[in-house]
Amino acid sequence: MLPSEVDHRVDSFFVENIVIPEDIVISENLKILSSLVDLPYPLAQPVGVGPERFFELVTSRAEPMEGYRALVTNYCKRHFEKDPDVARASEIAGMVSKPLDHIFADQLNGGHSRGASWELQSPQGSRELREVITGILSSDEYEEYFMLRNRPLGDTLVYMKEKLITAHDPEELEEISKHLEMLAMQGYKSDQPVLLLTLTKYFMDCPLEANARFFLPFTRKQQKMTDILVGQIWRDAKEIYTSIGKIPSEIEMPIFLGGTYFFGAGSELIFATSAEKLNSSGLVFFPNVTKEKADLERLYASLGLPILSVDNSMFILMIAHELGHLIHLVRGEHRVDALEIIPDLFSLLIGLTIVDTQRVIPRDAARKQLLLRSLAEFRQQARYDEPEYLASSRYFLDLIKSLGIADVSVDGALPYVDVSDQKINAMKAHMFFKLAELCDM
Repeated sequence: MLPSEVDHRVDSFFVENIVIPEDIVISENLKILSSLVDLPYPLAQPVGVGPERFFELVTSRAEPMEGYRALVTNYCKRHFEKDPDVARASEIAGMVSKPLDHIFADQLNGGHSRGASWELQSPQGSRELREVITGILSSDEYEEYFMLRNRPLGDTLVYMKEKLITAHDPEELEEISKHLEMLAMQGYKSDQPVLLLTLTKYFMDCPLEANARFFLPFTRKQQKMTDILVGQIWRDAKEIYTSIGKIPSEIEMPIFLGGTYFFGAGSELIFATSAEKLNSSGLVFFPNVTKEKADLERLYASLGLPILSVDNSMFILMIAHELGHLIHLVRGEHRVDALEIIPDLFSLLIGLTIVDTQRVIPRDAARKQLLLRSLAEFRQQARYDEPEYLASSRYFLDLIKSLGIADVSVDGALPYVDVSDQKINAMKAHMFFKLAELCDM
């Protein structure tokens, strides 16, 4: 059985947006700033640019990105005039970002084969990073800020300088990663701007890609809303997993980090990461850098529908997807086809359960809202050459078409969406069977 009861508080997600007007204003201004340096917003991997061209892409974007970060800091000084700490944190994050770009470029250019530590992979970039951090920490300008208002950011810089640059042992790197994420969580809960370092090997066979994201946390009210949603989805995900005969992970409910993404560094120059499962028990989501907005608008327009003013479906889908990664860990290179399909199955099964049990807007409207968001995401992913995302996009686009729910192609118009009980129940049954099949492999 799929989860049938949803906490009544989740109904509020169909009444009030998590993303508030202030977030939208900031995002629109960031888009303008990005255009001034000829960078796309959000930063995305160009179609047709594969791993063989990543070094060229990163080096071509490094200088414009440096200019963009400076523009962001100046913007923060004006926009957050009553809270100068935002601009102060942006300035610090910008200074640290440039050497991180250098380190990642060196990693792409063969540096990852010279050793496991940044110091070996990028001697000059590491030296620059150490010098920049030393200058920041020794400056009287930032001492009071770190001591009284944003200690987690100061501790992050200390840990980068003393531990991160020279670390090379895989177990040590894992602990460093979790500690840096813990510091980001502390900053998030104290409502301070956050510099998040997520240490992964996404783009190359390197245990520690240089990567950082600077963001402004959600407000306390937004954090409360997302915490409720994460709790509900976490319970639903474990219930689904149990219902297919699996034992859910014993890890605690993950901590959610979210807000407005200002800029990134290192591997973020390839594309701005909108959502991710962290190495520790946590996940992040930055709605202002999701990539499917244009596709979503085209789908609504082709159906002659206005985009709904309240649309938190992206939160439901993205959180459920990332929690799917936590619930079931896909192992083995032969499982590339399942790597993204499994969390996407969790995402849609949970999403449809939530929209079908809410009592605020008509069920069919809620279903369309969720499916159109999913279709936009699958269409966007289908344009790239990453096998795990291609496999998932093709599976869901083919499933939706074969069941007669929608006749959708990667770029074409969407003539109809059938969200009748017969179609949706058939889709749920098929996805449930597929999830059980993949989790048994």
